[in-house]
Amino acid sequence: MNAMLIQQQVDDIKSLIKSSRDDVADSQMVDISPVEQKMSQLFDAVNSNPQLAMDVDVAHIADSLADLMNDLDELENDLTDQNSVIHAELDAAAGSAAATYNASNTN
Repeated sequence: MNAMLIQQQVDDIKSLIKSSRDDVADSQMVDISPVEQKMSQLFDAVNSNPQLAMDVDVAHIADSLADLMNDLDELENDLTDQNSVIHAELDAAAGSAAATYNASNTN
């Protein structure tokens, strides 16, 4: 694997993350397992090919990977926010159902 292929993998993952963030913003559920799988493959490739450091701009690849990690952090924040909203809605629905049940049993 060469530096160009690593950069292509980084770009592909960034695109997946952006798409996932867009889906979250549209209130859609997101399966991040493809992102996790591609991240794992990318880091395995980088770790198993230390000779790449001889032929690449290491700073550029490091910056790309750092940007990728920031994108993942943003996706995590989006998913956490979405999860909080879903739990709040579920709690409100459960409270409403309990109130309705209690009201029907007091009559």
